[in-house]
Amino acid sequence: YTTLFRSPARVRVFFTGLARETATVTVTAEAPSAVTSPTHSQTYAKSVVDLLPVGRRPFDVSELASGVTTNTSNVSQVTLSGAFGYDNVFMVNGVDINDNVQGTANNLFIEDAIQETSVLTNGISAEYGRFSGGVINVVTKEPEFGFGANAEVTLGNYDAKGVSASVTGPLMGDKMAGRLYFAARERDGY
Repeated sequence: YTTLFRSPARVRVFFTGLARETATVTVTAEAPSAVTSPTHSQTYAKSVVDLLPVGRRPFDVSELASGVTTNTSNVSQVTLSGAFGYDNVFMVNGVDINDNVQGTANNLFIEDAIQETSVLTNGISAEYGRFSGGVINVVTKEPEFGFGANAEVTLGNYDAKGVSASVTGPLMGDKMAGRLYFAARERDGY
């Protein structure tokens, strides 16, 4: 005769015959989780992205993550984890910058201002809300207390022209610093 109870496990064994013995064994343990971390995200620092032969827009950087494809019906849409291209959330510093009609990121960022880009594709917290695909979050650079400046001019296909500049430094001694960005882009054709 055997009985088994779960958590803690108890086993009773009875032998019948010439001799009769009773033994009790108590086992206490927790079952390991089948999934150790349900969240799947990848973060790409600007210093790494600048070395790779990919664009610097959040759309371009997101293609480096697993579970992401640009095989969608609209230009500049991505499919995260198999969801529709318009079911994703694009953010800058945690603020939604989605174009709600096309499901793409509004052009409210300057590539030089990006510190890192995170792509969340699975097991995403409910704090991001209202999507069934994934999240692409861009974190901008923090201001520095030392003076600094940067400028960039780009030329490309279809008469594409762009200029961007940034300046950083202290605003109120060692108590407050700021960073200012400027960008202008123009392109003819597609």
